[in-house]
Amino acid sequence: MRIKKISKVISFDQAFWLKDWVLYNNILRQQATSKIEGDSAKAANNSTYGNFTLQKFKYQKLDLIYSKEKFEKSFRTRNVTNWHIVNENLSLLTFRPKKVTLDRMLITGFSILDLSKLLFYSFFYDRLKPLFGPRVRVYYADTDSVLIRVDDPHFYEKMAEIKEFLDTSNYDKQHFLYSPDGYQRMMLMKDQYGGTPIEVCYCLRSKMYLIKTADQHITKKVKGLCRRAVEKRVTEEDFHSCVEGPRRMRHMATKIESDGFDLYTKQLSRISLSNFDDKNFVLSEKEVEPYGYRERRGPC
Repeated sequence: MRIKKISKVISFDQAFWLKDWVLYNNILRQQATSKIEGDSAKAANNSTYGNFTLQKFKYQKLDLIYSKEKFEKSFRTRNVTNWHIVNENLSLLTFRPKKVTLDRMLITGFSILDLSKLLFYSFFYDRLKPLFGPRVRVYYADTDSVLIRVDDPHFYEKMAEIKEFLDTSNYDKQHFLYSPDGYQRMMLMKDQYGGTPIEVCYCLRSKMYLIKTADQHITKKVKGLCRRAVEKRVTEEDFHSCVEGPRRMRHMATKIESDGFDLYTKQLSRISLSNFDDKNFVLSEKEVEPYGYRERRGPC
């Protein structure tokens, strides 16, 4: 990228105004003696990010109304968006807010995501690439994780050179890379499977993948399908068949839904697995290229 012209410049001051809160929760997470305590401290930081990205224009107010007179009066207000007659004595009205106070700094949430991506990019291009060169490749990336392939018989020996950037507290204590010093420390990369290599991986699209490690532990994620259905009905063979050819699969899922304040158990046929990618060009079996990545010649 070459900058040819600068039209305007925005000046601003920066301060670590959120640092104490984040560090406090991280210390609580390190000192936690149970999974509940650790997850609570983690959720406190994660929900902080979520609060900065709240869309307050989408807030709604719901009123349960028991009298006909109050219903008629409330129904005439300009901010009514929906209504539902439950029975002759009960109605539900939905209102949009009359006044919205924009007290959530969206730019903070935006910056948190930007810094997260910067951390991943820096680790990959400044740490892994100099060590392994073209032998390291990204296979899959999510908001807070990345799946990489490294073709090097001396992988762990070379990773020792950047040990200060790793959290290896979940490794076997006999492993030469094991160290408790990085436990729950921020901005360190952690091996999700504690040094156990990945044997098979199927990545179809965002939040739709299967990972099987050498000890036969399987992790399955299928966005849009309930966890129970994913565990019981979606198999490794299903993922494999979707990778091998153009295919879209459906699976049955059981769901409890509310209709008119009455609960029903429903059997739903949901699209579960699909290898159709509307965000990338599929170049080969293991390579994709995002739209707009570079100028393409010829038909798409």
